[in-house]
Amino acid sequence: MNSESPFSEYGSGTQLLFAFHGYGMNGDQFITFTKSLIPNYKIIGFHLPYHRNGPENHQDWIAITLTTIYQIITDRKVQNYSLAGYSIGARICLHLLPQLPQKIDKLFLFAPYGLEKHIGLKFISKGFGHHFFKAVLNSRIPELLMNFTRFLGFIDSEHEAIILRELDTAEKRKNLCYSLLMSGELPVNSFESIKRLNELNTKTIIVYGRNDVLFPFKNRNQKLLNLIKHRQVIEVKESHWLMTERLDLLLATNQND
Repeated sequence: MNSESPFSEYGSGTQLLFAFHGYGMNGDQFITFTKSLIPNYKIIGFHLPYHRNGPENHQDWIAITLTTIYQIITDRKVQNYSLAGYSIGARICLHLLPQLPQKIDKLFLFAPYGLEKHIGLKFISKGFGHHFFKAVLNSRIPELLMNFTRFLGFIDSEHEAIILRELDTAEKRKNLCYSLLMSGELPVNSFESIKRLNELNTKTIIVYGRNDVLFPFKNRNQKLLNLIKHRQVIEVKESHWLMTERLDLLLATNQND
């Protein structure tokens, strides 16, 4: 699972973007934004622990990542840069925010985990809840549960297949457990993060999927988002998966406005 480099580098733009992918992906995730991010940014896509090309533990990963960011900024004599995070990657961005140099131009948050508390994820990321989730995950319960929720109409056969595919081996189940454990060890204070963004005058672009049941766009996070001075909230006709041509075109249009 280890790679020679802790990140992938791609994109043809002159601006620098440090990016953190979502669960089940790797540092190349944002390469699909061929009309918006790729032409405008040189993307440094970090590989998260327990994912393809990423390290096999997370204990020193944040410290190493911070050191790497500082080194890149210094070596390339960068005056300003941007951040992007997708799902759990958004939580990593918000965790890193207070520790980064004051040069952040834009922050892209896709289906963000971390802006508001998620009781379910918090429960299964720590202590008894994590041990319970791990035991359940390694039983036949997830398969039966997916069958039942599909029967009730909460998910369709495509969603069921995607979820079960991510759990079909012991290695994948182990990586999911460790990824959740890592997220539970990354403290994020939403109000402190927003205060920091406002101090830096960082433009924050937050993208939600209208049909996303994991991190939906709803009243309580609308109130939270209103505290961000320089914000742009985009809601698209998608679910949690936002790597789509529709969003790419929308982001490209908005950047040209």
